[in-house]
Amino acid sequence: MAGTVSPEVVQKAVVEPGGMAPESLEQRTADALQKKGQEEALNIAAGRVIDKDSQERAANENIGLRKADGTKDRPDPSDAKDRYDTSVARQVLHEKFDRVGYEGLNTGEQTVIKKQVKVAILNHPALRDYFIARGAAADGEAATMAERYLKNPQYRARVKALVVERGEIILEDKASAAEIERVRLEKEKTDLAAEKTKAEKAKTDAENDLKEHNPVVDDASAPGGKRAGKIFEQINSLRTEAATKNAEVKKLQADRQDLTEDLNDLKQDLNLRKAIDQGRVKATSLVVTPPDETTLKGEMKKVQGGITKADADILSAQKEAELKTRQADSYETDRQRLTQELKDAKTKLDQIEEQIKTNDKDLTTKTAQANTLKAEKERLEKEYVKGIQDIFADAGRERVDALMKESAKQASELMQAEATKETDARKKRLDEHLARRWLDAKNNFDKTRITSDRAELMKPAADIAIDGETFYLNGAEQALVVALRGSGFTEPQIREMMKDTAFVSTNSATVAQEILTYSFLTGGLSQKDVIAIAKSTWGKGMVDKALTGRDDLRKAVDTALGKGAIKWSESVFEQIKHNWKWLFLILAILAAVGIFAGTRG
Repeated sequence: MAGTVSPEVVQKAVVEPGGMAPESLEQRTADALQKKGQEEALNIAAGRVIDKDSQERAANENIGLRKADGTKDRPDPSDAKDRYDTSVARQVLHEKFDRVGYEGLNTGEQTVIKKQVKVAILNHPALRDYFIARGAAADGEAATMAERYLKNPQYRARVKALVVERGEIILEDKASAAEIERVRLEKEKTDLAAEKTKAEKAKTDAENDLKEHNPVVDDASAPGGKRAGKIFEQINSLRTEAATKNAEVKKLQADRQDLTEDLNDLKQDLNLRKAIDQGRVKATSLVVTPPDETTLKGEMKKVQGGITKADADILSAQKEAELKTRQADSYETDRQRLTQELKDAKTKLDQIEEQIKTNDKDLTTKTAQANTLKAEKERLEKEYVKGIQDIFADAGRERVDALMKESAKQASELMQAEATKETDARKKRLDEHLARRWLDAKNNFDKTRITSDRAELMKPAADIAIDGETFYLNGAEQALVVALRGSGFTEPQIREMMKDTAFVSTNSATVAQEILTYSFLTGGLSQKDVIAIAKSTWGKGMVDKALTGRDDLRKAVDTALGKGAIKWSESVFEQIKHNWKWLFLILAILAAVGIFAGTRG
């Protein structure tokens, strides 16, 4: 299994279901690593400086909503303030770890990050059941592994890479603009409510001012609950009085006209009297003889006095009529003005009420939008902070992945080496196939095939037809048949090979061990599988064969179970088949001895 396996593929292969959300920080980090290449990323990170100030600026930019004045909304206390403080505190620890290393941290700081890495190791999908099998020893063993990682230069460089990458992440923020608009609409709502109150008062005032100008006024104290407006009545009264005065003027003018005619007649009589007195006219020739001049002048003076008085009375009546008319017109002008003011007040109120409806609609929409965007922003903030908090743990998980890949590489190289020196053409061809069987074209784990082959391995013994001939095969032997087909052998060739009991015994054990090795390295080996292996007819041959002549494996087993727990002169499988935990530990050691023997950090 030579070749580099990308972190992204391993993450997808071993992460717990639901453990990686789409577009998560882990996914983005893995994507970045895949693009750069892991070694290149580590080299780049090793040469970069962790800028604590810029990371704090990023935290400030990412956490909390931005207000209209440009400041951040992180009241104390609040979740946003807690997230910001947590992020900054952890960034300080990252910078110190990068500067002085694990040994340069104080005891409290060492305890915090070692626990984080230890928990990540204990919960790693490929190791979880292993540590369950370790029982009480699991915590101490995981802690030792964590400390080895924390002191490892590659781990330290990976922490730095994650710190730099995640510290440069700037979250998309649509929530702030939406919240600013929501706040603006809230203020507009308050302002409109105040304007409506003013408009309602203006309308009420206009109605009250106009009330007494109306022909009919509601009045509970009046008969029938209605009465005429006082000013309306006053206008009618003034116009009636003006009409009366105008009629009086006409009568006075008519009387004056009569007086004027009387004065003219007297003037004619006076002229006639003067003519009589002068002898120009004989009195006997007249039907009516005018009075004497003195009498006529006296009467004329009297009539002239009446005319003068009539003129004065006419003028007085005219002035009074005009005054009443002006008063009535003034009230009418007021009525028209107040009517317009009421109309304007109603229009203004209607406009405000329409604005309120629009505001309510916009505010409802914007509030829902802002709440959705704020929830998403909060989710991203939590993910961002979690990404900052989990850097030591994530680097630890990646370190486990790297060691698993290294173990897989060793298994592949060992299989390839065996194929190279193999003289049996059949086994040589099979070993060459097994060296690549569980890798895809890009040297990534082929989890689908690993899962399929493990399912084949766990099948109960059954009759299997091969090229017209039936063989009773256990799970390992059935898996061997699948591998032989994958190696390109024909059905007749496979039929003949399955008749060779020595070939089948040796190679079914090899296939079984390889399947379990890759299953363990990708987190697919469970307690249920181990119990099935213990009950199988092929488990003994596989375990005993794998441990034969392997002092490194035996040493690792003695370390894990305690020296003397296993008698190496006897069948190891028979000693442990009733203890699934011990069997699991040995299977794990067969898959990745260096990880558990403490030879790799």
